[in-house]
Amino acid sequence: MHNVEDDPDALQRAIDAGYEKRDLPYGVVGKAIFVFFIMFGVFAVIGLASMWLTYKLVRADRNPFVPQAVAEANKPKLAPLQTNVTAHTDIKNLRLEEAEKTEKYKVNEDGTFQIPVHEAMEKLSERGLQSAPSPVTMPQAAPQTTQPAEVRL
Repeated sequence: MHNVEDDPDALQRAIDAGYEKRDLPYGVVGKAIFVFFIMFGVFAVIGLASMWLTYKLVRADRNPFVPQAVAEANKPKLAPLQTNVTAHTDIKNLRLEEAEKTEKYKVNEDGTFQIPVHEAMEKLSERGLQSAPSPVTMPQAAPQTTQPAEVRL
């Protein structure tokens, strides 16, 4: 559409088409579109500049293109995951090891004996605990009497 100021007949044609002069604010709409695109450009430049600066600050010492061989060599070593297949046998083996340590008689290499835990607890309850050596007491220093400092307000 043409601007009303450029073509005086455009106003008459618009009025004939059913528009009124107040319905055709070409100057205001043009200015708003111009301001919109200018502000869009300004904010786009600000956004791109901030992304570029962030990239430079965060990744300045790191090459983004790493060869596959280097990436594989630097890949972290993860612990293998336990499958559910061995879970039943694992718990069974754990219980057998616990029973071996806590429920059987055994002569150790250093000449000591290992007896089941429940039997050891019964023997301790019959005999009673041996008294622990008395703790060494440190002589107490004589309390010092000090005069409180003078407080001035």
